[in-house]
Amino acid sequence: MAKIVLEKILSPSEKVECQFSLGNRYLRIKKTATICFGFLFILGVGIAISLVADISVLLIAITGIILWVILVLFSIFYFDWYLKRANIYLITNRRVIIHKGWLCTNMVSTSFSQITDVKVIEPFIDRLIFKAGILKINTAGGEGHAIILSYIEDPYSIKRKLNELRFFGKEPQQVTSQTPETPQEPTKQKN
Repeated sequence: MAKIVLEKILSPSEKVECQFSLGNRYLRIKKTATICFGFLFILGVGIAISLVADISVLLIAITGIILWVILVLFSIFYFDWYLKRANIYLITNRRVIIHKGWLCTNMVSTSFSQITDVKVIEPFIDRLIFKAGILKINTAGGEGHAIILSYIEDPYSIKRKLNELRFFGKEPQQVTSQTPETPQEPTKQKN
């Protein structure tokens, strides 16, 4: 994420502990499937047109190749560049931030004190094929899950990192140096 965007959304004493996006394997498989099925669709349409219309096969082939090249370029832009920049997930030392969008953006954040539960879901197909899962973050005062992070790689390590920061990563000014009082040994009275 660009430094300019980070400067806009982070407070001066806040630092990014973890930054991630959609899983790489998920994006790679979706891009490959789009390109392959797009090729088959364009091929099928080309064959159908050549059977029905009296158009040169060479013209249909050239048009199909041009359409497929456009599809490949669009898929590379969409899956390799856009989706990674349009789905940015940050865990700072104070909160979780979800930044979605590129031209039109939407940012949601919740502080650690508002988080009540963090749940990991790994559906069989997502886990097997994409090596990805879903992280659901419940917040106080909200119905259902306030934040849902889908298709992220290794959701258990993200949950572990989030819980470490929530429970053990307190800032020095928030941690009190008071030690609990230990009960005194009762003094024995001499009779």
